[in-house]
Amino acid sequence: MTSEHLNYPTWKKYIVLSASIDYLKVKDKRTIFALIRQHATRDEQAFFPDYGFTAGAFCAWQILSDTRRPRRRRRGVGNRGATLSASDVDDDT
Repeated sequence: MTSEHLNYPTWKKYIVLSASIDYLKVKDKRTIFALIRQHATRDEQAFFPDYGFTAGAFCAWQILSDTRRPRRRRRGVGNRGATLSASDVDDDT
């Protein structure tokens, strides 16, 4: 039975990959997602030479970094200031 350990070069690769994806502009991220949607072959090994990573690595790190980031609530978004009145509440008692 063999166990795989994360060696330093692999760890460093993931640190650089994570930082490069975290610091991409929103415009670049949208471009990458558009390229992924446009092409019929949705291969996770598709390489983006302008950015230096594969589609699978980008998607994985985007999901991981997006769930770490707290969501900001913008004004005017959501329930649009709707309030609940007494007539809206169904009182079954």
